[in-house]
Amino acid sequence: MQKVKSGLVGGGDPGGPNGSGDPGGPNGSGDPGGPNGSGDPGGPNGSGAPGPAVHYGVDYPAAAASAPKQINVIGPVVIEQRLLRFRIQRQEQADWCWAACAASIEKYFDHDSKIKQCDVASKTLRVEYPQDELPDSDPGCCCHCCCEPDPCDKPARLGIALQQIHKWRNSLQRSLTFEEVQREIDRGRPIGAGIKWNSGGADGSPGTTGHFVVIRGYRLLSSGACQLYIADPLNASRLVDFGEFTFAYYGEGQWVETDLVHSGLE
Repeated sequence: MQKVKSGLVGGGDPGGPNGSGDPGGPNGSGDPGGPNGSGDPGGPNGSGAPGPAVHYGVDYPAAAASAPKQINVIGPVVIEQRLLRFRIQRQEQADWCWAACAASIEKYFDHDSKIKQCDVASKTLRVEYPQDELPDSDPGCCCHCCCEPDPCDKPARLGIALQQIHKWRNSLQRSLTFEEVQREIDRGRPIGAGIKWNSGGADGSPGTTGHFVVIRGYRLLSSGACQLYIADPLNASRLVDFGEFTFAYYGEGQWVETDLVHSGLE
């Protein structure tokens, strides 16, 4: 199995084991809406109102002290940008893109968190593979995924992993619109994105069919171009055109699943 092909299992709904159910998020927050969906994730209690004034690590461009003099600019300029102070961990196993994304999201909301990717794996794989022989989930046992990671090197769904660390809000079997991305990022919430490789992967190799990454920001240019800041646990993190990320990430990947998160305090 090639490393680049890590993470996405099938196309099920990570609402529960084997794609069952939707445990929902705190305060009844739901689908952010847009094409093929309805509603607004809104703020606390499921309303359409903005979230709290204090956002988690949102970098807003500093306001100029005074209006600048006219400058001749060649080409489009940035007219709006938001970038979360989010750091992605490198996945520690070939199929642990989901564990790396979940552990990074946990660390983003709680800088003091000690959770590791192997901890996320131990919790998640018990749900994803209940019939498999996996290492014992007791952290004190030498059979824990942190001690024996090789048997735990399996694909899993990011939504299930986020549920185990209490950061999951909702999962959608579709991509978001650019406006929906803006709404989540403006409220200080990174976005989990499931990529399905149409043929092969970023290196053109065969293998499993998906990968998980995190959207950590956006940029809008005066030309109308929309771009996303992608935090990738396996490949280089970079700024990608919105259309390219949605339909042709690394030439072959299609954004087919979205995992919405919350801080655990909302």
